[in-house]
Amino acid sequence: MVELAPGSHRFSFIGAHDCCKPLSIEREIPAGPGETVVSAKLDFRDAYIYVDSVPADVSIDDDLVKGRSLIMLAVPVKERLVERHRISVTAPGYGTYTGNVEVRAGEVTQHPVSLTPRVPR
Repeated sequence: MVELAPGSHRFSFIGAHDCCKPLSIEREIPAGPGETVVSAKLDFRDAYIYVDSVPADVSIDDDLVKGRSLIMLAVPVKERLVERHRISVTAPGYGTYTGNVEVRAGEVTQHPVSLTPRVPR
């Protein structure tokens, strides 16, 4: 608890472990006795996935995020600090890889993928 003078005050919230986006809000503190509770819900930072494979197309969660391997892809984190996402990796001349990857808000996850060459018929 902190005693504050009546009037407008700015409050800043910073998440632990660099997982969340910082937030500043302004609140009016009324005069007189009593308590004023100031709370906020912080949004998670994006997680990043680095798919380590031959040059390929990458799709996360059925095209929620699309990009290429060997580049960091930003993945929105919505509900929990650690989330699991479905990933698909495709390249001409190779079989498709599908799997899951676990990411943490604000961090980079490296996901190695070994694509299997297609056998010519």
